[in-house]
Amino acid sequence: MVEAKEDALAVTMKIRRESRVAEERALAEQAASPSGELALPPPVPGTTPFPPAASEAHVAVPPPASAKPVDADTAYRRARLGIVAVVVLVLLFVWIAQRRARAA
Repeated sequence: MVEAKEDALAVTMKIRRESRVAEERALAEQAASPSGELALPPPVPGTTPFPPAASEAHVAVPPPASAKPVDADTAYRRARLGIVAVVVLVLLFVWIAQRRARAA
């Protein structure tokens, strides 16, 4: 319980320290287990774990759809438009840089 006199930062640091210590203790217990298997964390109170069948369910993934053939004219137009856009942006930045140099 947090009292009104306590500093909020100190309480937060105390909670973080306690949770870190608990995590380190749990990791140490897992490392010391003779089977060498990682144990699942304890379930959160008020929740129900997944049934075993749900974790073993297999889902069929359909193969990817075949790609449409590329139209050469469309690809050329898109590439040309991209190059023009880059040139326009470069010229815009050069123009802005020149205006700033004149104003300074």
